[in-house]
Amino acid sequence: VDEWILLMKDRGQPLPKPTSGRDFAEQLAKIA
Repeated sequence: VDEWILLMKDRGQPLPKPTSGRDFAEQLAKIA
């Protein structure tokens, strides 16, 4: 997910790339 990589670079948080939509939403909730 390129958007995820860009978001993590922008925030400076090298979080692992989510493997599913649910994981993606959960990770976004953690950093939002």
